[in-house]
Amino acid sequence: GTFTHKVTSPKSNITKKYYVEYEGTLISDATDQVQKGILLDDGEYTKPGSLEVMPDNKAYITISEGKFHQVKKMFSALGTKVIYLKRVQIGDLVLDIDLGQYRKLTQEDINKILK
Repeated sequence: GTFTHKVTSPKSNITKKYYVEYEGTLISDATDQVQKGILLDDGEYTKPGSLEVMPDNKAYITISEGKFHQVKKMFSALGTKVIYLKRVQIGDLVLDIDLGQYRKLTQEDINKILK
């Protein structure tokens, strides 16, 4: 409970990095928009984040909050639709396990997340 709240709370500023595949074309200033914060359809702005666009409609996005379907909503505001999404990092902890797998966090893992 306490650990999960700390990791997911926007006030903790713990970053989450996602790998994204999308269809369509991002708006020309997508990277700048993510860095400033994006106005979502519900009228709320996201906290600033970072966007690394790669070839073939792939990207990495890093955010420090995690509202319901936030990444999908952000990409929609940037003119595209997310077709694949995977969280790849929390804080400094790289999530290198296969889909559907899990493992216990070590104290070192927890330290990487909470740094």
